[in-house]
Amino acid sequence: GRLAWQPGSKEASGVLPGADVVSALGLCRTAWARDEEHGQPAAVSNSYSVPHYPRETLGRAFGPLALDQILCFCRNLEDGLSKFGKVCLTTPPGSQDDRANAAVLLGAYLVLRERWTAKEVVAAVGLADANLRFVCSFASAGLPEPPRVLRVSDCWAGLALAGAQGWIQADCVCSDFQVDWACTRHRLLADCCDAGWLIPAQVMVSADPVTVARDPNPNTFGSVFPPQVERTISKHTDCSIS
Repeated sequence: GRLAWQPGSKEASGVLPGADVVSALGLCRTAWARDEEHGQPAAVSNSYSVPHYPRETLGRAFGPLALDQILCFCRNLEDGLSKFGKVCLTTPPGSQDDRANAAVLLGAYLVLRERWTAKEVVAAVGLADANLRFVCSFASAGLPEPPRVLRVSDCWAGLALAGAQGWIQADCVCSDFQVDWACTRHRLLADCCDAGWLIPAQVMVSADPVTVARDPNPNTFGSVFPPQVERTISKHTDCSIS
């Protein structure tokens, strides 16, 4: 085997002799052995976040991680396997949250790069990790935790569907340029419009546009309609929407 999974440990413990031991979550943000003179490391974090919202507003939510983080992980893992031949992925001891996020990343690589089905990933990784669940977004830390619904295996199934339908081009993880381009486009749309493609060029999901237009963040768009339309609306309403 070339790839081993050792969650809850910082060491390989002999699971895959000769493998390079690396933190799974660390591959979301660090270009693996990429020469900075020829290509910059991906400027992507390895923690859960929501565009335009500070961490303290997210409550109990801790994942799953975003598409750009998944793509960076897959690209850097591909680099690691190419360089070292064998890789053992680890997660911090005692953190089930980190384990769940890392399990999604591992399955994403197997689905997108190795073309495994979600069922094959479950069989290889195990039910213990496949059934880990995520807290609902924005679940208040000051209130009882709501029931957890989304499972790690659900994320694997979604990625498998996206790959099968061509919504994600799996071969892009073989190219620094393609991953950097995809991550940049994903983050630009999220930062500027609070939106993302569910099915590229067909179905987009987004936040309420008025809320985004009123966001003081300078990266977001400033008005819902072109200036002339905004002025016309203002004449017929008590207040402007921008």
